Amino acid sequence: MVYVVFDGPSGGGKTTVAKELVERFNAAYFSQPTPPFDRLRPDLREMLYNRGDVMTVTLTFFASDANAASIAKRCNGIVDRFLPSHVVLGALCMNHLTNCKESLDDVYSDLLSIAEVIARYIPHPALIALFLPRREVALERMERRGYMSRLDRIELEHYDWVTRRVEEACDILFPHTQTMEIDNSDQTPEETIELLLPELERVFCRKLANLTLKGKTKLPR
Repeated sequence: MVYVVFDGPSGGGKTTVAKELVERFNAAYFSQPTPPFDRLRPDLREMLYNRGDVMTVTLTFFASDANAASIAKRCNGIVDRFLPSHVVLGALCMNHLTNCKESLDDVYSDLLSIAEVIARYIPHPALIALFLPRREVALERMERRGYMSRLDRIELEHYDWVTRRVEEACDILFPHTQTMEIDNSDQTPEETIELLLPELERVFCRKLANLTLKGKTKLPR
């Protein structure tokens, strides 16, 4: 599968854009949200959100039979949040929602070292689009969504740290993948889509061109 990743802080508009683009490219859509650990009992958070389990959702993504079926059927995929966010949000969860005594930066560094090992054994994305709106814009979008979890609030409190660390994690985990940094604060979803289309066409159509020879592909609209 050729897949691209839409990453960045909550409220960035990733999901809105991704769901429109999967239709255009006949691609599979995969959402990789961090589980709602802020709503678990403290003892369960301690047990589940440890350094080993924080990235299991990434490994499960590639091992899932359902995902494998979607991949085989569609060939292209868009993943909504991925390993860089898992590292950053995992650090926030451990630092704020458990009895962790380490600093936020220390927890982040610890999780990043685990993620580096995982990144060696998974297919790398063909493109990463980082959605990086201003904090006040992200807040407005999250409020419009109608629900804000405790983790969302913590993420907003550390917004600059989150954006900086997600960018850094992308560079470290996927150093050979092109990363597009998009400040879509003043853009409509349609304008963001127009900005992304040339790169997605380049990434997906190269693969589609190979499959066309077998007569089994559906070209983007």
